[in-house]
Amino acid sequence: MSPLGKPTAKKKANPLAMICPYLLPAYIVLSALFILYVIYGYLSVSVYQSGVQAGQQQAVLTIASQSVTEQACQSGVPLNIWNGQTATLINVQCLQQAPVEAVVESPAVEQAETSQ
Repeated sequence: MSPLGKPTAKKKANPLAMICPYLLPAYIVLSALFILYVIYGYLSVSVYQSGVQAGQQQAVLTIASQSVTEQACQSGVPLNIWNGQTATLINVQCLQQAPVEAVVESPAVEQAETSQ
């Protein structure tokens, strides 16, 4: 009974009121974790891409410097493609140079020389 003599009804405990103090901190922690995950994904992709690009540039510079030598003009530069497959890189400048004339004697000339 209340001090005025009226009966008072017991208030039921609100389950939401008991959980409410924990909702905001949990939301903040989960949001922060999600934001960190997104930032990590972005940074890892951008760092990976910049590393791949730097590696490609270095490989192209290395191949270009190897293809300029005189030995490369004679035999080409072998490139490993994938799973043991190779390709030969030939410098365009080597192709544009005057060709070395090979002396090829025909069999008729050789027979004429031997018969004399």
